Amino acid sequence: MSAEAPPTSGALAVRQGYLGGPARTIQAVMVLAAALAAGYSAVFLVYDRHALAGLIGVDLVCMLALLGGVVLVRRGRQLQGALLVLTLVIVQIVVSTRYLGWESGVHLYLISGGALAILVFTDEQWVLRWLFGAGAAIVFVGCQFLLPSSRAFVDVSEASLSVMFTLNAVLTAVLTTSLAITTHVRAAQAWKQAADATMRAEYLANTDPLTGLPNRRPVLDVLEDLARPGSGAYCLAIADLDHFKRLNDTFGHQCGDRVLATVGRRLREQLRVSDTIGRWGGEEFIFVMPSVGIEDAVAMMERVRRVVADHVVPCAGHSHEIQISVGLADGLEDEMSHRVIKRADDALYEAKAGGRNQVRTRAIHDLAPGSDADRTLQAHLRARRVVPPMRGVGA
Repeated sequence: MSAEAPPTSGALAVRQGYLGGPARTIQAVMVLAAALAAGYSAVFLVYDRHALAGLIGVDLVCMLALLGGVVLVRRGRQLQGALLVLTLVIVQIVVSTRYLGWESGVHLYLISGGALAILVFTDEQWVLRWLFGAGAAIVFVGCQFLLPSSRAFVDVSEASLSVMFTLNAVLTAVLTTSLAITTHVRAAQAWKQAADATMRAEYLANTDPLTGLPNRRPVLDVLEDLARPGSGAYCLAIADLDHFKRLNDTFGHQCGDRVLATVGRRLREQLRVSDTIGRWGGEEFIFVMPSVGIEDAVAMMERVRRVVADHVVPCAGHSHEIQISVGLADGLEDEMSHRVIKRADDALYEAKAGGRNQVRTRAIHDLAPGSDADRTLQAHLRARRVVPPMRGVGA
């Protein structure tokens, strides 16, 4: 009957999703780099396999290493995989540029190095992000100024270089755009996961896990709002299950929890949409009813009491007849909600002492004239300029 806990906490779910992003990115980059290496090897074999034999060999070795890196990442070696892919890509680009010259445009892929480093390394690995990002920029400048086609290992025609440059420029643009989109999507997912985790944490902080009802804090927030000037009259009730300790001691806490959860659901079904019910603690429940007088509130609580008494709670082959005692008090827009709680609690004590399974009230107009409580109330109401209910007349 109790609310089920999530398999993982919200923070852990965010953490797992965050770490999964770089791993997926690393694998995708490895597969893409291996595919490009295979494609270029095929082109070089057709173009001039003898002159480009060394470059073809480097591409094939890098391709096999990258595919092996995919297996490495799948086995949880994410950092090693990130280091492998970036190192191999930079080495492959430098070797290719040395063979063909920067006019081939192979070094343009280094433009995406910074964005790629951000995606494949986590926040804790920020040093590696900066190291490889700066390294990619330095290598790009070196290739651009130190490795022209006039110093290349292989003499490639100007037309071929132009085609290669155009192709590499287009692929670099596509890669850079893809990395930007991936960064945006991952950031959006991280924000959503963080928001979900925050909402989940807030829900758990404000909700009783056994009954699914609000706990003390949100109920007190509602009560404080009703006690502010301009909110009008309201009523508050505290209900307590009669002889609940005896039930727990006889049948065990598991049965007691089932009774509490069942009673909590039945109590919630009897109230108006505008009313608030929460678990006050132990076997006590609290009701906050705005815009209602004491007489109408008594009628509501009597109905609640009868519903609980008239319906048994089944539990593991046996059933229990449950009764509740209720203490009820009315309140004003006097910013003194703590006194309303005190009067409701006193009324509950009277209901218990008077035989249980009944509703007792402690209304404002029941305060003894001239008593300390009455003098405090009257002084506060005068300061707030709030008109108290007439003696002997329901609020």
